[in-house]
Amino acid sequence: MDTHAEPEPRRTDAATSGPPIRQLFRDVIADRLPGRRPPQAAMLFDAEIDPSWDDRSFLGDFYNEILHQDTCQLATADGAVLLAALAVDDRVPA
Repeated sequence: MDTHAEPEPRRTDAATSGPPIRQLFRDVIADRLPGRRPPQAAMLFDAEIDPSWDDRSFLGDFYNEILHQDTCQLATADGAVLLAALAVDDRVPA
């Protein structure tokens, strides 16, 4: 038995990986909206992570999901609730 073997790298599950801002948003929404979450919150809690996401590209995709729709849909108003929860939390930087 090799006692000098390198330790295995720590595994992270997909829901907590990705850019740090995604994790911050996820924590805030989990705390502030523990019940029914708007459909736009799926980007925060989905197991699938876009490998090209860094903070900037994630924020672009996230806000695009909420604000830049071709037309208003029923879920558009739910996105405003999500943004409000993020806006009033002290953990989210300006």
